[in-house]
Amino acid sequence: MKSRGWTDLGHGTSYTWYTNGWEGKRIGIIFRHQRPDGQLCVGSVPIESLSGNPTWRLVSEDPLELEPSILCKHEGCDTHGHIRGGRWIPC
Repeated sequence: MKSRGWTDLGHGTSYTWYTNGWEGKRIGIIFRHQRPDGQLCVGSVPIESLSGNPTWRLVSEDPLELEPSILCKHEGCDTHGHIRGGRWIPC
């Protein structure tokens, strides 16, 4: 389900695409989720790197599926899970 550009993945998580700007090509997602303490946390998950940095593999765009799992390392977060079949699967 999409809401104001965000797609719900379940378990309090959602995402929206970000692009490279000049071509409008999708190069990653902004990932919004709740930390264990209930606070909102937001991070980015790149699917293509122009700099050669490690990225996630886009298995499917619709429904969204990425590999490997996502581990948020923002202070106090440590949310960990997979995006498979357009759903967030907690680890």
